[in-house]
Formats: sequence, structure tokens, C-alpha cells
Amino acid sequence: RAESHYQRALDYLQASRIDPAIAELRDAVRLQADMHMARELLANLYLRRGREAEAFMVLEAGIDASPEYLPFAKMYARTLVERGQLPAAKQVLESSLLYAGNDADYQALLAAVEQRRGEHAGAGSRYMRALELNKQQGAWWVGMGISLEALGRTAEAGQAYKAARVSPGLSAELVAYVEARLKRLDS
Repeated sequence: RAESHYQRALDYLQASRIDPAIAELRDAVRLQADMHMARELLANLYLRRGREAEAFMVLEAGIDASPEYLPFAKMYARTLVERGQLPAAKQVLESSLLYAGNDADYQALLAAVEQRRGEHAGAGSRYMRALELNKQQGAWWVGMGISLEALGRTAEAGQAYKAARVSPGLSAELVAYVEARLKRLDS
């Protein structure tokens, strides 16, 4: 039955009928608490509708029931970061950290939260872990450089910025930032 509610929700979404889709997704999740795709979609729709408290309840229930399913924690934390609620975002991410060892994106998200909180030693360690898993993320090299620079480790920061500079897909804005940091570190 949960699957049929989920399918009806998808049909409603196809027809741009959000409210009936939400109702169907609520039923699907109520009938089958571990239906992760339905829970994720429900939380997304609540957020799109500005129903933040309901989205957070759905995500919290998902994290409580399945802390190993990392998309719930990442979605919740990103939403909290967007709203400037960094302590809460860190707490959410730490709640599933036991399961996030090999998730580079998770490690980088937690690093970014710690960095914004001024916790550069922790952020540097997390960026290092993320980069061990995926060295091709230029933005993570930039984050590593920022934290190393904040810790006074300028030579290592310069190396991180140089790695960022040669990483594929770095935005023009980040390239300009990296060049400016490298120029400042060289002077």
C-alpha cells in the first residue's frame, strides 16, 4: 500500500498538484517508515512550500529511524546552514557521523559547518578526509586552504590553494579567490 501512495504522489507531482502529492507521501511514510525516497521527497516538498517545521519533523524521524541513511542528515543540515543555524547543523551531522566515514560529501559538509563556526582544526581534518576520498573537488581544496591559513599553516595553505587551482570545475569566482590568496601568501 505504501508503494501505491508513493506512485500516486509521483503522478500528482507530474500534474503539478503539490498538496495532494504531500498527502500521499505522508500516507506512504506512515505505512512504511523506511521508505526513504518518499520521506526525502516529502521533506523537499515541505521545504518548497515553506513548511520548514514539518520538513524538519519528517527528517528528524528519518534520522532517528535510519541514522545510516545519510541523505536525511545532509538535507536537514544544509537547510539549517541556509538559515544560519550552524550549531544545530553541526549537531545533526554529528548524529549520523558514525555512518559517514566514506561519504566525502558528508565530510566536506561538516567541514564547511565547522569552518563557518571558526573551528578550523576540525574543519581541516574533515576536509582532509573528504579529499582522501575524492581529490577532484576544488572547492574542498579551497576550504582546506582557508582553514590551514586560519591556523597559521601558510605553506600548507598555499599547497592546498595550488591543488585547488588545477582541480577541474572550479568556478571563476573561486579561481579568482585562489589566485588572490596565493598572491598574498607569496608576498
